[in-house]
Amino acid sequence: MITDLRGYLRIAATALAVASLTSCSAAPSSAQQAFDQRYPAFDVVTWERQPYGWEAAFGGDDGAYEAEFDFSGRWLETEVEVVDAAGFPAAVRQAVHGVTGGVHVDKWEIEVTPAGEFYEVEFLGSDGEYYFDAAGRPVDNQFEDA
Repeated sequence: MITDLRGYLRIAATALAVASLTSCSAAPSSAQQAFDQRYPAFDVVTWERQPYGWEAAFGGDDGAYEAEFDFSGRWLETEVEVVDAAGFPAAVRQAVHGVTGGVHVDKWEIEVTPAGEFYEVEFLGSDGEYYFDAAGRPVDNQFEDA
């Protein structure tokens, strides 16, 4: 019994150490204040440190939104995952079909940025994510965190 308990505690301690390296329960006050000003009706689900700053997952039980802020607290973008291209313009849906060849898309995401709205998709067997402007033109995703 003692051996099992020690093993469990060792695993739990390792999991806590890994979690502390990859995420944080609180962001700096600059990011928290910027979040509170932009989204006063939402409570942050989790904060996670990223190479560009901080990401707040919020809205609903599954963190349906992700807002990204730089280290000074400046808002960079907000990502909204949608189902089956809901909210995607026709030109973007057509561009996605051209890239996927009709293969099922696993992730549809609208990204709201200071430069406008952009649309991101991922599908099985792809080389990664595809990112489009509202006219359906491929563009670079400047703030991709993964």
